[in-house]
Amino acid sequence: MLVLQLNLNHCRAAQDVLSQTARETKADIALLTESQRTGSDNRWAVYLSGKAAIWSCGATGATMHSVHSAEGFVRARIGGAWLYSCYMAPSLTTNELERMMDCLGNDIRGRSDVLVAGDFNAWAQDWGCPRTNARGRVVRETFASLDLVLLNEGNQHTFSRAGAGSIIDLTLASPSLATGANWRISGSFTASDHEAILCSIGNPQERPRDPKPRGYRVGTLQARNFTEAARDIGNALPSGANEMADTLAAKLEAACMASMQRRSRYRRNHAPERHLAFKDRRKALKVAIRDSKRKCFLELCDSAEENPWGNAYRIVMKRLRAGSQSPTDPNVLRTIVQALFPAGNQRVIAARLEAAIEEAGGLSPKQYGFRKGRSTVDAIAEVVGIARNAIAGTRWKGGSKQYCLIVTLDIRNAFNTADWGKTLAALRRFNVPSAIMNVVSSYFSCRVLLVDTDMGTESYDVTAGVPQGSVLGPLL
Repeated sequence: MLVLQLNLNHCRAAQDVLSQTARETKADIALLTESQRTGSDNRWAVYLSGKAAIWSCGATGATMHSVHSAEGFVRARIGGAWLYSCYMAPSLTTNELERMMDCLGNDIRGRSDVLVAGDFNAWAQDWGCPRTNARGRVVRETFASLDLVLLNEGNQHTFSRAGAGSIIDLTLASPSLATGANWRISGSFTASDHEAILCSIGNPQERPRDPKPRGYRVGTLQARNFTEAARDIGNALPSGANEMADTLAAKLEAACMASMQRRSRYRRNHAPERHLAFKDRRKALKVAIRDSKRKCFLELCDSAEENPWGNAYRIVMKRLRAGSQSPTDPNVLRTIVQALFPAGNQRVIAARLEAAIEEAGGLSPKQYGFRKGRSTVDAIAEVVGIARNAIAGTRWKGGSKQYCLIVTLDIRNAFNTADWGKTLAALRRFNVPSAIMNVVSSYFSCRVLLVDTDMGTESYDVTAGVPQGSVLGPLL
């Protein structure tokens, strides 16, 4: 039994070439993860809309028995072997991963002739990674307790993206299957950032070798011979689509052989070199495309600073299908603002403000609260360090030991009393772009506080302060 293992990564192109990959590799069973779409007939076993799936893709259509899906995996019994397709999302916490791996282990325990394959998003030196992380230890310990044999060989990456790669697609089997198993990376084009893996298990019958591709020298074509050989090409065709295609292909091949000379192939040792060169250049092309996109996007952002109604504005208007109306039209502006700044989402403005402030020198290094990469724990650590240094040493005979005095101040009602004029003046000192200044100024304007009382709703004009719990509040 030849098993194809592949993570499609929710890629439409990878899904489109999946059937072709299965035919080219002559796979009997496909163990798939992150599939964009799956079948609904008895040739499919699926967990959670394609996160993990088993597909009986062979020509004989092997029958599945005892199909069962649980959190993180789907399994089926095919031809005397238990096949498991697994997917452990990278967003899982360690505790969640442990719980899912325990569920998988409990289902495997006690079964013989087991093959487990999937994307576990875990690193361990056992399967060729440079280090072992917490997820890798969980996966390794689970499979060690089940006495499963790791079939992965070598240190070739099974996943690669943007020039970086790792080994996260694993294949394991019971000792009874591992003895005669043959594991390898196919190298076939999959349109996914994961490699296709082939694993043969059991004692499959001898497979006929794929026919070598035939090539012909077009310059030697004898049209009369080809016409004579292809005269009855459309006669006596079988009714089935596959049988009809095979018959037509055989007749066309016979006509070509009768009318043209065969083209000599290059020697076998040329193919690997050209394939490696192709992969290197394809990788370089992807990196160049990514860098070009990034460069163009930054240039577009810079042009928006200089001309708010330039190319950036026209691209946004086209995406929003707002037509060619004036940007002062209230309906158009409402559509743009609602799409770019959803209700309650101020993170875009905050990111622009933080970037401008950091470029102008940044906030005080003593400011710890509400800053990325800092917290009050860092402030406490600094205070403790100062105190520890102060009391070090001795007081005898000119010793350096000192007293440490700590003064704490609290500004009452700080959020609600922040002066808007001083806040805007501080932003101007940081050279915040005028477009962002206008947004912040508008953010401060026309603020009203509504209070429900026994006499009804009362309104008060808000003239200072920033909303507590908002994204912009702490920064302003």
